[in-house]
This record gives sequence, structure tokens and C-alpha cells, in this order.
Amino acid sequence: MEKGVQILVVDDDDFLRDAVVEILEPHFTVRSAVSGKSAFEIVKASPVDIVLSDVSMADGTGIELLEWIRARNPVVPTVVLVTGYSSVTSEEAVRKGAHSVINKPFGSAVLLDAIKKIVTEQILPLKKQS
Repeated sequence: MEKGVQILVVDDDDFLRDAVVEILEPHFTVRSAVSGKSAFEIVKASPVDIVLSDVSMADGTGIELLEWIRARNPVVPTVVLVTGYSSVTSEEAVRKGAHSVINKPFGSAVLLDAIKKIVTEQILPLKKQS
């Protein structure tokens, strides 16, 4: 689809992180991080268009990562949270600045369709403006 779109996948579950990267890599430029801390460093060091982060990780939460990103850059990147827990509602995540929440378990088509929609409606129009 658009290899110029930079996606950062953040999850401390190696299997899920690798599976998500495998789904997205044919279409986008994808990097991955095993923790919120490593994601902070990647976001500080280089541009990222979309952060796709698990909510629950050993060294912090996707909500904390979202808040850190929003405090430093309120417009970009787009943050999508992934959760298997009902304790994080979509409304709460969106109120804090997430684009959306994808509930686990999800299929590859659901994930790819959600990311492609974000790229088409938000990321590509921003790239054309700059």
C-alpha cells in the first residue's frame, strides 16, 4: 500500500508483536519495540506515523505511552491501542488522544483494514500537505 508510512508496533508479547509486524510489513515500513521505554526512544529519535501499542505491558501501559506521545506531539503520530481487557474503554482511550482501540483477539483482516483506513483518511493527506 504505502511503504513511506512508518508504523511502530509496541508489545511485550513476542509472538503477537511478530505476528502484527508480519501482517503489516508487506504494506508499510514497520518497526517494533518490546516495551514502552524502547518505544519512547524510537519515537524521540525518528518520525513515526502510527503507533500500534498493547495496553498492558510489563514496564508500563499503552495509555502511558499515549499520554507521553500526546504531551510532546499532539497531532502526529496516530496512536491505536490494542487490548484484551475490558478495563480500558474505547471512550477513555479516545478521550486521552488515541485514534481507536482494537480488541483482542482480532484477525489479520480486521487489523489491516483498520490501519489502511487510518493511512488513507489521515496519514496520506498530511503527507501531501507537507
